[in-house]
Amino acid sequence: MNELELIQAENTAQLQRAKLDEFYNSLEQSDAEFLQVKEYRLAQIVGNAKTEMGKEFKEAQDRLASFDNTKGIFVKWIALLDISVETVYKLIHRYNYLFNNIERKDFIEALPLSLSYEVTKPNAPKELVDKVLNGDITTHKEYIEQKKLFDELKSKNQTLQDNLFSVQSEKSEYETKVKELESQLQKVNEVLEVQMNKPPVEIEVIKYEAPAELLQQKQLIESQLKDLQNKEKQRLETINEQKKELKEIADENFTYQRQLMSMKSERERLESKIQEMQNTVEELSMYKKSYYDIEEAQATLLQYETDLANMRIKIQDTNKFVEYTSNIKDFINSNLVPMLTTLHLPEEDKMIKQDFQLICKTLEEWVFAIKQIYKLN
Repeated sequence: MNELELIQAENTAQLQRAKLDEFYNSLEQSDAEFLQVKEYRLAQIVGNAKTEMGKEFKEAQDRLASFDNTKGIFVKWIALLDISVETVYKLIHRYNYLFNNIERKDFIEALPLSLSYEVTKPNAPKELVDKVLNGDITTHKEYIEQKKLFDELKSKNQTLQDNLFSVQSEKSEYETKVKELESQLQKVNEVLEVQMNKPPVEIEVIKYEAPAELLQQKQLIESQLKDLQNKEKQRLETINEQKKELKEIADENFTYQRQLMSMKSERERLESKIQEMQNTVEELSMYKKSYYDIEEAQATLLQYETDLANMRIKIQDTNKFVEYTSNIKDFINSNLVPMLTTLHLPEEDKMIKQDFQLICKTLEEWVFAIKQIYKLN
């Protein structure tokens, strides 16, 4: 898988993670927590399954390696299983790492699969592996970015080391050449000194002039020595420039690390803020629901109060009617009935008395029935 494919896969994974988080936030808290636990368990199952696959491939590889050195049976078998050789060797490396670091098994299996492949490679940089184990790197994308920077710094450092070695070799050659030239110069000076110290001729004073060949040789040696001194000066300047460049790279790496930590802290702060806002929204939703419940209860209570007032009016009217009816009944019983009883009515007028008695009885039954219906005393 090339770098572009890795980036696309990482972006797809991040998009899927964002959709899952959005989905969880739309659920009740208990339902979201339940499904998140299930998601974690499924990830564990997948991680354990990948470990078991690595174990089986490792055992098959070891078994065939004991006699299959040239036939390539293991690779042919993998091809027939329709699995890429690269994936198989990633699984084997992953299993070997877990087998040799059993205390980290749960942690590695809980990582995203692509990140676990990177961490368990035999040539994985220890610095990056430690960052993953410490929680400073949590995604495959972060690991790839850090590894790219690590490889660039490593390459630059190797280049500087090679340049330094080359400069040191040149320095050694220069020092050797300087010693040779100094030795030659010393010999020339000795010859000149001998010639200069010869006694003068008694007849006439002759000014000694050194042979032209020796002077030319001296000038050549001095010129070569000056060239070597200039080269040494340039070499020192080059070393200083490379040291300065190395320091700038180190400072740049330090600045990048600080920015990365700052961005991570900012991300954690924003995630915390988002969680607080989500909790606030949930609380406001609960308050909103409670507010609507209170409004509904108040409306219901108001209707009950209205109905109760109407019932009280009806009860008052009923009490007045019963009282009025009772007064009519009492008037008939206390006045008309005794009066009719004392009168000696003809036989045909006795029916009037019976009618009044029937009216009184009907009124009593009516009053009793109304009291029972409205539960009146």
